Amino acid sequence: MITRTRGSERTQGSHLGRWAPRQRPPAFSLALSDCLLAEALAGNPEPAVCEEAALEPCARVAEVKQVTAISCHPQVTVDSTTPGPKAAAMTSRISHTSFDASNAYAQSVFWSHVLDFVQDPDDPNEPGHEECLIMSRDQSQLLLFITVPDDKQVKNRVHLDLRPVDRTRDQEAQRLLKLGASQLADHRRPDGSGWITMADPEGNEFCILSQQPPRPGTST
Repeated sequence: MITRTRGSERTQGSHLGRWAPRQRPPAFSLALSDCLLAEALAGNPEPAVCEEAALEPCARVAEVKQVTAISCHPQVTVDSTTPGPKAAAMTSRISHTSFDASNAYAQSVFWSHVLDFVQDPDDPNEPGHEECLIMSRDQSQLLLFITVPDDKQVKNRVHLDLRPVDRTRDQEAQRLLKLGASQLADHRRPDGSGWITMADPEGNEFCILSQQPPRPGTST
């Protein structure tokens, strides 16, 4: 739960209450999915659904030894004899990314322009707020800026890598310079790969990558 500070007033849960994790599907749905999956892996092209599926997972699940984990995402973990990477049941997800700031509101405005993020219309950010949340338009990505008393001292151990959507890397770097960013280093390569290291108005490092990876399997 996020506690948002409005001067001396603190309100809890004002930001993320609407984005709580989805509820787990009913037991019937999970049991039915387990049954169908086990029958399919057993080689039955038209599996019959067990009548007991509404009460508990089908016994065929235990008989199909390749299946070691079935979750509601769904994801299946296979044994070590099966080629390819194993899928593990999800244990956590990223709720949001938080940044310490000298001025949370100013940082939220800058990064809103950088990423085309928006604020919560039901809880808008205002100058003086000590916590300012912005989010992608589909609400899938959230950044929270928190005002702290201490200044940034050393290079960040974590930073954002940005890939331009509708322009080249160089054009995007020029746009961000006009917004108030600064350029720290140039790591561009002749083949079009590489990146430009920049900093936001408070000195937080981030990188601008090329619009598309120059080669399959590369990230820069």
